[in-house]
Amino acid sequence: MTFNTLHKLVKWTAIILWLIAAIIIAVAVKNHTFWSLTPIIAHNRIQNYLGWIIAIAFILSVCSPIINLASGEDNK
Repeated sequence: MTFNTLHKLVKWTAIILWLIAAIIIAVAVKNHTFWSLTPIIAHNRIQNYLGWIIAIAFILSVCSPIINLASGEDNK
């Protein structure tokens, strides 16, 4: 797998996870069940599925530009 392919895979996975997190939050707010999703992070640990989705999306969002820099290509 090339760096360019890995970068695209990580980037699109992060985008999809952020969209899933936004949809979960929107549906929870609409159904008045948002507070049942909390706490997302408590006692320095990730707590439920929404917390894991947000944490993984954040990690992938940070890794994506690093992979792009490591590839040495400027994909504009």
